[in-house]
Amino acid sequence: MNCKKCGSAIAPGSKFCPACGTAYQEEKKETAPQAPRCPKCGNAIAPGGKFCPACGTAYEEEKAPQAPRCPKCGSAIAPGGKFCPACGTVQDDGTVPATGKVRGKRNGFDIAGYACMLLAILLQWSTPSASDWSPGSGTSIEEFSNQITTYNVMSIALLVAGAVLFYLGYKKKKQDGGQ
Repeated sequence: MNCKKCGSAIAPGSKFCPACGTAYQEEKKETAPQAPRCPKCGNAIAPGGKFCPACGTAYEEEKAPQAPRCPKCGSAIAPGGKFCPACGTVQDDGTVPATGKVRGKRNGFDIAGYACMLLAILLQWSTPSASDWSPGSGTSIEEFSNQITTYNVMSIALLVAGAVLFYLGYKKKKQDGGQ
């Protein structure tokens, strides 16, 4: 095909002329649907017919699986496609069109893992430092040091627990067939 404005060649499937940028839309040619054929003798079967008129073999039309469609423009989307090839709309409905499996959903392990990580961060943020101790505070340096150690151990335990919970969530997603 050539551009109607400047005459430059346009590749099949292109929406714009590469030379002048003129918008281009391919004209779709409608073709007559082929009449179904008998699987036994090959004779044509009338549309909607249930039996071959020549040999009497029962015939049922095979229904092809429907390709997923873009919610914005209705164009077919390749299985697993993340963008519509016609309009570019992000397919963010949370499913993989080919399988319908849920993607990106959080499970209880993920949520608990995030909670543990947040608590560990808050605990580290509130942990006193050695410079916070003063001789007149009524706490010995050993007690204060033990208090800091306790905060640090609790924080590390929460981080480890969060990591384990994330791992369990990952295993559960894999077991459920999600990604």
